[in-house]
Amino acid sequence: MQTLPTDTQKLLDSKHENYADDALRAHTDPLGLRIKKRMPALLVTLSIEMVNAAVISCYTHELEKYPLLVCFIPVISALGGNVSLQTSAITTRAISHGLSTAGDEAAITRAIFHEFSVAAALSAILAIILAIIASTWRSIQRGNAALGFGFVVGASMLFASCLGGFAGAATPLLYRRLGMDPASNAGPLDTALQDVLANSAFLAAAGALISFFGY
Repeated sequence: MQTLPTDTQKLLDSKHENYADDALRAHTDPLGLRIKKRMPALLVTLSIEMVNAAVISCYTHELEKYPLLVCFIPVISALGGNVSLQTSAITTRAISHGLSTAGDEAAITRAIFHEFSVAAALSAILAIILAIIASTWRSIQRGNAALGFGFVVGASMLFASCLGGFAGAATPLLYRRLGMDPASNAGPLDTALQDVLANSAFLAAAGALISFFGY
């Protein structure tokens, strides 16, 4: 069996001790302290989601004109958010096992690309599936083909999921670089950013593209 150099083994042992300390504190800290550690990320999420609410309110005309869009907002948000959470959880686990590190820019870039490549492939598959569903749904309503509507929904799904995948890979490394626990902080921020940017892009593109492709 290959053995690691002493210095490398000591570094890995030190990292594992730090991550073990994070896990131990998460289970043994008093209730008040655990709330204090987790609440800031949730308050940031609340603030960002209020921006999301404001963005949606700015597009009430489009939503009234194209009501089927409303049905796909939670679908795009949920799928994009889950891609983000999957990526975030896997990255956090890799950090805790010393497989990913936030020690330098090159290491961060490698870790992000490793997970983002999977997220992008998953995003493409989900976008195609959702585009087919949206196009079929609208075609049944309209009585003829509605490929344009499917394209708008599919493109928005692709953007949302890719964005979620990137955020899910990057934020745990960012928090670790800042000396914070990624397990407690990364998920809420990923989801909030993905919601705001994805919904903004979806609604902004929808009006323009649907007017071109047809509803």
